[in-house]
Amino acid sequence: MKRRRNRRRQTVQPDEIASNEDKGLHYGPTPPHDPLNKTQSQQILKAVFELMRETGVEFEPDPKVLSLFRAAGCDVSDTGLVKFPANVVQGALDSMAKSVKLWNRPATEFIEIDNRHT
Repeated sequence: MKRRRNRRRQTVQPDEIASNEDKGLHYGPTPPHDPLNKTQSQQILKAVFELMRETGVEFEPDPKVLSLFRAAGCDVSDTGLVKFPANVVQGALDSMAKSVKLWNRPATEFIEIDNRHT
């Protein structure tokens, strides 16, 4: 019985990639990576909001920083414990960047990371 030889994937060398090609772009349909269903995701988010509201996060008690948290509507103790109401956490999530660019060291090329790129 003969064994089949595994064919190695051909790799594309950097000089073979067209300079105008969108690096990292998904070609064709890519199935979403969803290890959790919608109900499980909602349960995790609910727990996170509750932890941020009830337990909070402790910061170094810098008066300038703590005053910024107070101005944003957070409950701040003098020891640096900050409790975040749900609207503050949701506002922070809503204002996040939807993509990010990763640059090479000389800052001449980048790849974009978003829902269309790996």
